[in-house]
Amino acid sequence: MVVGDVMKDLYIFGNTDRISQEAPVPILGVKKNDLKAGGAANVALNAAALGLKVTILSIVGEDKPAEEIERILKSQSVNCIFIRCSNTQTVQKHRIISQNQQILRIDYEAGKSNEGFSGDNYLKLFSYFKKEVDSEKHKAIILSDYKKGVLAYCKRLISTAKKKSIPVFVDPKGASFSNYKYSTFLKPNLKEFERVVGSSVSRAEFNSKAVKLKNILNVDNLLITKGQSGMLLFQGKKAPLTVSAHNSKEVFDVTGAGDTVLATIVAATANNYSLVDAVKIASVSAGIAVSKFGTSSISSNELKAEIINSSGITSSLKINLKLKKNDELFENLCKRKTIKGKKELGIFFDHIKTEKKSIVFTNGCFDIIHAGHIFLLEKAKKFGDFLVVGLNSDKSVKQLKGENRPINGEKDRINVLKSIMWVDFVVVFKEKTPYKIIETICPNVLVKGGDYLPNEIIGSDLVKRNGGKIKIVPFKKGLSSTNVMKKI
Repeated sequence: MVVGDVMKDLYIFGNTDRISQEAPVPILGVKKNDLKAGGAANVALNAAALGLKVTILSIVGEDKPAEEIERILKSQSVNCIFIRCSNTQTVQKHRIISQNQQILRIDYEAGKSNEGFSGDNYLKLFSYFKKEVDSEKHKAIILSDYKKGVLAYCKRLISTAKKKSIPVFVDPKGASFSNYKYSTFLKPNLKEFERVVGSSVSRAEFNSKAVKLKNILNVDNLLITKGQSGMLLFQGKKAPLTVSAHNSKEVFDVTGAGDTVLATIVAATANNYSLVDAVKIASVSAGIAVSKFGTSSISSNELKAEIINSSGITSSLKINLKLKKNDELFENLCKRKTIKGKKELGIFFDHIKTEKKSIVFTNGCFDIIHAGHIFLLEKAKKFGDFLVVGLNSDKSVKQLKGENRPINGEKDRINVLKSIMWVDFVVVFKEKTPYKIIETICPNVLVKGGDYLPNEIIGSDLVKRNGGKIKIVPFKKGLSSTNVMKKI
């Protein structure tokens, strides 16, 4: 969940090739407008783009800019809880751009940081926040403070979240960070940090001030972002860690880069990356963000591609990222319950090897499913972790059973097998026998129904050679597809 100050960012692009006769100022010939959601809303969009389910909580005006921001957020599946305040206006920042340069910014906002906000607005904010926290559906809280008033009393929010053991990540602002005491993670940029502690004449003095601030605030982790100089992480009682800036792309615009960094760190830690790896990933995301114009979000695929293809990223992080990606692909295979082609077999084997799981294999035409088939599959599943069923293709069934078979087509037979609770995966083979598919899959256990001797079972030599086992499940008397067909 993201809580903080949302704002409307409007980019007005045009050309300035004339001077006004009214005053010695350039005339902008407007070419296009680009409306974006800024502030805490940009954090929410970045988190959503990285695959998180996001709720955003804020206080806004009863005006069109608030509606525009909400529309943008909802288009990206962000759940919006906006408390409408009639006594204030939603913050707007209009940026005038000519020849890819910002020449003017026009701000629309109240005079003081929380001018117009009432006690009732804050009570509603606390009420909604507690309800969301008590729902136990949020893995993390992000407080995005632009000092516009929404987080004027954020101590209470931090305390409420901590009681539920929900980590709180803060992007701070202001001359004092006392409001952010006891948060899990604090991320000021260099200018914000030095505004609070003062400038330093040496690295030792800088680090000493950072540790002192971290201890005074009782925050678990402090990350200071330093632009092109990278980031400095103070984690627990560990020595400070410098993370280099990732500058594979040309720096175009730094607007909103801090939002991207914090959203990426939360997304990475929510997906079980270590904090150190999360910060390294965030450095890459910042490098992508500054190559884009204005406030922007980056997708998980965009981020993964940049990390995997970059020569400046450590191999351990690449391997970790690839394993995470393979986990996602394996989950998709599990939902589909079918394995097709070498690529999907590779995903399957990578998971089996990493998780040290066992494979049970059995096969058949499964043309007319009966109680004997169910008995075989139930028994087979008990011999290992994943039951893979090799299914004869339609052409293969015809070769074995004759031109009038199968009764049920390949797709229907696959769907029936997928619906059986003991079957984990179905893989179709085109040959008359499953020998090649057994050779490819290398099961730990090969299961066959009937009264075969182990050496008579196709593929048994392959399985034994790899240290696997052969299991024979006796037929249920009188149960066969042929007998079923005769009765019909």
